[in-house]
Amino acid sequence: MWHTANQLPFPSGPLIQSVVEPRLHFYEGYQMKDVVFTVRLFKLLGCQAVIITNAAGAVNPSIPVGTIIALNDHVSLPSLACYNPLIGPNSDIVGPRFTPMSNAYDFEMRKSVFRSISQIGLQPQDVQEGVYAWVTGPTYETRAEGLFIRSMGADVVGMSTVPEVIAARHAGLRVLTLSLVTNSVVLTVRRSAAEAVSQDLVLKNEGSSVGLKWKEETANHDEVLEVSRRKAENVLKIVNYVVNDPTW
Repeated sequence: MWHTANQLPFPSGPLIQSVVEPRLHFYEGYQMKDVVFTVRLFKLLGCQAVIITNAAGAVNPSIPVGTIIALNDHVSLPSLACYNPLIGPNSDIVGPRFTPMSNAYDFEMRKSVFRSISQIGLQPQDVQEGVYAWVTGPTYETRAEGLFIRSMGADVVGMSTVPEVIAARHAGLRVLTLSLVTNSVVLTVRRSAAEAVSQDLVLKNEGSSVGLKWKEETANHDEVLEVSRRKAENVLKIVNYVVNDPTW
């Protein structure tokens, strides 16, 4: 599941593999049951594990763009506001009514990710673990929202993935999720109009016409797509390693 179509270099073998691209996003107007349909289909087809990928923005300032985050937890803001894919009649053939999410992301599969680093030519700092915050989108976060999300313990934020993770865990599937950090969420202090006017008055009284130069920061979707294009190969290498790692 990714922003652009890619050929995954998986060797042939007894392992059944399925690549779903593109994913359905809740912000596109699909119902939750549509967003998670493929995951539930995998369950009925006999799959035992899923690997989910996404692009995300960093709310943790210590995480640079281009880093791959192996998720170890998530914050589902829409789920806290009545948008959970498990709301409604439960499908007993898929999973139980109440699903624990405290260990949603498979530990052994994450270990495989970190074993892969030295094998595929990446550096230790290229891959980290972290917490993903799900927001519905399609707007990018305001400064206040970004700071709020960070205060909840999230490292990255995005507009997908968590519904599929919830559905997968409901279905008893093991889950590995890799987030490619494609941008940094704008967290800098907001410009003060009052201070700007005060400064203009001071400069005017001093006879100067030179005011404070302010560069507005903003999210850029083209930047997201460009980083995805350049760094996606690293994600694919990790996925290929994990798929063929017999230890998990």
